[in-house]
Amino acid sequence: MPDETVPHSFHDIPPELQHFLIRTRKGVGDCLSTTSGFAGRIFRFQAGTATETCVKVPLATPATVGEAATRFLRELRLQRAMYYHQFVHWPFDFDLIDDAPIAWFRFWDSDLAALIEDDRFTFEGRLGMLAYLAAALDHCHMKGLVAHQDLKPENVFVQDLRRVASGLPDASIWRIPKLADFGSVNLASECGVFDGTKAYMAPEQWRRMPLGRHTSVWSLGLIAYELLTFGQHPVGEPTRPWRNRASGVFNRWQKKRMWLRWLDGGCRPTGTVGDADLDELIRRCLDPDPAGRPAIAGFSAAILSALRQRSSADYEQANFRIVHAQDVSSSNHDWPYLDKRFNSVVAAVAERFSDPSVLDRYLISEEEAAALA
Repeated sequence: MPDETVPHSFHDIPPELQHFLIRTRKGVGDCLSTTSGFAGRIFRFQAGTATETCVKVPLATPATVGEAATRFLRELRLQRAMYYHQFVHWPFDFDLIDDAPIAWFRFWDSDLAALIEDDRFTFEGRLGMLAYLAAALDHCHMKGLVAHQDLKPENVFVQDLRRVASGLPDASIWRIPKLADFGSVNLASECGVFDGTKAYMAPEQWRRMPLGRHTSVWSLGLIAYELLTFGQHPVGEPTRPWRNRASGVFNRWQKKRMWLRWLDGGCRPTGTVGDADLDELIRRCLDPDPAGRPAIAGFSAAILSALRQRSSADYEQANFRIVHAQDVSSSNHDWPYLDKRFNSVVAAVAERFSDPSVLDRYLISEEEAAALA
């Protein structure tokens, strides 16, 4: 008889052994922290004297290990379809440990949520961040994004270019976004799942109506208000107590009633960001009717115009970074290697769970790889 006490899945073994098995794949240092989200667990490792890397592993219970693995392959394939952009978070390798596919990522300096109330993150820097984020979303839409569905500050990582480059001009726009977490991307159009984080869901998500670029504009408007007020949600309350799971606040924000009431009231911001033009832009972005919202390009132009009025130097640098990111996105990258690594994990998952349909759904063919490039 088999020993039923012996774990039969990566998800069942003790955390220390999970860390060890991951470390053996790349020779990284100690595990510095472990965090969990809705569908994945992030292991953060020391990778060098001044660098860190992280590994994402899908969350699963013993009954849904196979489903979790294939769901994760879908997420990673979506990231591949959207190709490379400097303002988007990208894996640099893939692997399979027992029954768990894993993806290796660079660990960035912070996420946007950690910077919202930081006075050192200037108003001009926040405008630059919004313009960069708009460029990232515009790029992803051109590559197949219908709707992110969970766009919020926690899912935007941030790289501070001042940490990796010396002699940069004096400017406020050196923090750039890395749009992340593709687990909810296109779920509404693919399988009728409209869910997201309630405080950041667009009206069309609540109403189960078609999502698209207009949904990204809603998200940009909401994040713009939160950033430019240093931590206020347009509903009229600070986001920090909810983010910190403060008693009472967190439970209330997790209920539909609060947000449906705000939606019925027209979703109008209760305060101001201190600039009439930006207030009007945000109000238009948060229009419950998608037809009343600006295009992503219009949002970006308005944000850059506001930045230019405050600092021509910041505007010039931010505009250059956006153009440069677009240029770099169309150049050659390491996708032949990464496609091979990804396909090897797809094949391993199909074999591990005796499910040949995984190959049909997720393998990247040479023809598709050429089209994506």
